[in-house]
Amino acid sequence: MANTNRLTARSKSKDFFQLRLLGAGPSYLIYPFLAEGFLSAFIAAGLGWIVLFYIFEQVSFSSFTIMLPNWTEIIVYAVLAGVTGIIGAYLGIRRLLIS
Repeated sequence: MANTNRLTARSKSKDFFQLRLLGAGPSYLIYPFLAEGFLSAFIAAGLGWIVLFYIFEQVSFSSFTIMLPNWTEIIVYAVLAGVTGIIGAYLGIRRLLIS
């Protein structure tokens, strides 16, 4: 996540420079990247669970049972994955905020 956000930030570095010249503060520049990091990780976690549930419906095991978590645990997992995405986004963008 951090590398992807770093590449995105580097490709938009000229835009960052122009926005800083126009008076944009660090919070104006960082919030879109944090939101992108959260949404991408949250959606990836959700899609991963959807794929697992689909595979669980298609494959049957007779010798043992698979125990899947309930929906609240899956939502907590996806939100924590989103928080991890925010951390990765911040690590990817922090160099452009300092300079």
